[in-house]
Amino acid sequence: MKLIKAILLTTILIVPSLAFSSPVRFVKIILKRSGGGFGGPTYQVEILYTGWVHYQGYLDVKELGKRKTVIKKKQLLELQEMFTKSDYFNLHNQYINKKDGCDDYISDMDSATITIVMARRKKTIRHYLGCGAVSNKLYKLEEKIDSLVNAIQWVGRPEEWKISPAFIKTLQKANANITRSRSQ
Repeated sequence: MKLIKAILLTTILIVPSLAFSSPVRFVKIILKRSGGGFGGPTYQVEILYTGWVHYQGYLDVKELGKRKTVIKKKQLLELQEMFTKSDYFNLHNQYINKKDGCDDYISDMDSATITIVMARRKKTIRHYLGCGAVSNKLYKLEEKIDSLVNAIQWVGRPEEWKISPAFIKTLQKANANITRSRSQ
């Protein structure tokens, strides 16, 4: 029993410090995508510094629910380099309307949110995809994350998309409430 406790304590204390001394400097990166007025995939991908990838599919995706995979250190470093090149920490916190730097605006588009967590820093950027003329930096990051984790395997193509049963129940309940209120 003492040996098991010693191993656990060593693992808790030493392994994270080894991971953070590696060239991978982020703790995790999260990409959340939400469909717009015309639908579209709604899912989240979380990439951990260890290479583990956690996917959660919510709506208009091929695979609903949770999935996991692992990516290689080379891919983690490639992603980290993209964040550095994009000057991510100096970008606005959101790109949603003209005051955020959108020259053009198209309604009913999807949105994406990227969060990067490092040892001493964290930054989240909300990106409405109908916000035109924003630097391609965010689009490239979003696409790079999807590409590196092979998100297409879970998101699929539009003809493969499914709607969560919980979401269907919510819609049915809302429709029943609307029908009841109209009949009163």
